[in-house]
Amino acid sequence: MWYAFWSVVHDLWFFVVGNFVTARPLATASYAQLPSPLSRLQLADVTHSLPLVSTSVPIIPPVITTASVGSTISIPTKETSHLTADDDATRIVLPRARLHEPSILYVSALAGTVCLQEPGGVFDAIITTLSFGTAVTVAGFSGRYAHVQKGNYTGWVLKDDITPHKKDVWPELLTWGMYGAENPDTIKIRALINDEFGAGALALPLQAGEYVQLRLLQDKRTIVWPTGRPRLPGGWQSLLKGTLGIHSTITPKTDTIMEWQTENDGGRLAYVEAVGLDGVITTSCVGLVVAGQYTKQVWGAGDWKELRPTFIEVS
Repeated sequence: MWYAFWSVVHDLWFFVVGNFVTARPLATASYAQLPSPLSRLQLADVTHSLPLVSTSVPIIPPVITTASVGSTISIPTKETSHLTADDDATRIVLPRARLHEPSILYVSALAGTVCLQEPGGVFDAIITTLSFGTAVTVAGFSGRYAHVQKGNYTGWVLKDDITPHKKDVWPELLTWGMYGAENPDTIKIRALINDEFGAGALALPLQAGEYVQLRLLQDKRTIVWPTGRPRLPGGWQSLLKGTLGIHSTITPKTDTIMEWQTENDGGRLAYVEAVGLDGVITTSCVGLVVAGQYTKQVWGAGDWKELRPTFIEVS
């Protein structure tokens, strides 16, 4: 009876004074850790000043721990507080991090990259060749190779031939910027359009038709060209007449090609970026005044109508 009374006082003592020793469930505590017996007078003072609490459930201090993703941690509960560290306590498994999530990357090799059925040097493993700027879905990596998907093709390409940064592939031209044959952005544009007009081989500055071809490519639209040549600004409407997917009009629309004739030196091409309700249009073009120079221009309704342009829509 005396021992039971002493156990109650022991619990109350630790409740008030605090955990001077490491808190452990009462059922596994060592009696050698108990403080020396109190005198009857001390015992009366302590029990008189303490609030009434229930001792039927042991007090379990909060546990603060760190755990890595994918590890297992144990959470003590009322039913498992008496178990030791080696017992099967309640366990929570943290979710494992995904090693890789599919992402979009771009072919950054100017000459393109081959897509292989298997990574490494294997005979007759080439599935297709992906051109510069092609967007591919990357599902994972293995050594020097990346597992990619493009349309119906799934295979492996060199990691060094792809980049996550679209700006490394698709140029952002600066207004009034000069784009000669050796300009890095000019080289990128000609790689993206496969040097459609052969201007790269002639070392010419960036041409108006090349810029328009790039803008169509960015909008995922393509002209199926007839065999007539040369494709000079001012002659596109005549050359493309009757071509599937081509429609010409005198009314401007966003994402159409604006073509007009000049008095002295042939014609001009521009790409319509926006059309306002009041007839104002915004265009971007190369070589409007100076060869190889990129400009953006806002035309009032009266200004562009004076040019008598044709607007070529590519479906």
